Amino acid sequence: MKAEVDLEHSDFDLVLVVEVGALKELLGSQPLHQLKQIFLFQLLIEALRDAGVLVFEISKARVPLLSICFKQKLWIDLSLAVVQDIDSNPRNLLPEDEGSEVSLRSVNVSMTLFDSVNQCCLLDSHYQEFAVFLKFIKTWAINRQIYGQTYCFLGGVSWSILCASTYQMLRKSQESISLGDLVSNFFNMYSKWDWTFPVSLNPS
Repeated sequence: MKAEVDLEHSDFDLVLVVEVGALKELLGSQPLHQLKQIFLFQLLIEALRDAGVLVFEISKARVPLLSICFKQKLWIDLSLAVVQDIDSNPRNLLPEDEGSEVSLRSVNVSMTLFDSVNQCCLLDSHYQEFAVFLKFIKTWAINRQIYGQTYCFLGGVSWSILCASTYQMLRKSQESISLGDLVSNFFNMYSKWDWTFPVSLNPS
């Protein structure tokens, strides 16, 4: 995406993809959940701390991860996905367990979002329109304390999907779009939305 849409205190979600064969070759033949625990919470966390990086272990979550802080300002949530074989296209990766499937699903959702925005942002100015709109909505949600999956609210990707769907529909029907148009349509549409139906970026 050609426009910056991250807020000042945003964190980044990264997925480390490892082949199951390579993991077993490194750590031996053990149950997969034990291999993942050893790799993520012993080997990797030790290497990061030896390098002077601040790392927090979040092992009780549905998807265990490391919360990493670089230079006291860049936060990264790192999860581990174990797959059968490495493929250059993340959509072709076959996960070995539920946690890996959840991690890879988040990557696929982000790729779908990226593709959708690319389809309707044909000019650099379109990317800027979308970026300003998304920042506005994210800031609104944060200020009203309704932002973040940690607190059982929509996270960054979910808010991005809602904004992308709004932008996609307006871009198809209007040549010129103002921030006021986007914000007005966003709240008007989702205040009346039937939430038994999903918000789709590529409606059939």
